Amino acid sequence: MRYQRILIAVLAGVMLFGAFSSAHAIGDVLSQSQIDAVQTSCQSIHSNLQRLQQSDRLLRGNLGQNYDAIAQHLMAPLNSRIALNGLNGVDLTQTTVDFNTAFTTFRNDYMTYDDDLQAALAVDCNKSPVEQYSAIQTAKQSRKTVADDATKLNNLLTSYQSEVKTFASTQLKTTEPQ
Repeated sequence: MRYQRILIAVLAGVMLFGAFSSAHAIGDVLSQSQIDAVQTSCQSIHSNLQRLQQSDRLLRGNLGQNYDAIAQHLMAPLNSRIALNGLNGVDLTQTTVDFNTAFTTFRNDYMTYDDDLQAALAVDCNKSPVEQYSAIQTAKQSRKTVADDATKLNNLLTSYQSEVKTFASTQLKTTEPQ
């Protein structure tokens, strides 16, 4: 618990100075006591990164399966039926195209994040604490990108749902039997 507090304090202190692109710039910001704290917490940092990697892989797998199922088993068949029936589903089709593009971006960005996290795990924080911190910052930014991608996908799903409702109310009017 003490090590976690030290690590949090170190990371919070460093984060106040903003994100830096190189380990050298970070080395100029980290004090020797902060570097020592990273080295002291090395095992804890490594095990926390491993747990994060495992949980994120599981979460990404589940999200990816759900997004794929929605695209392949809901959006594509519905758009096909609308087109085959000669109805106007342009908005739905455009949202599906946008969703598929965003899903590809999500997959690619996740692979980048996983590579960045793996790179952070590969650094020996006892020997290279500044490099370790830099690698964690890179992985953190990549993880934020993946989270932004997931938010975009969720927003597109909300748009698609709204467009389905609009389509149903305007295109699928039923007539009363006479």
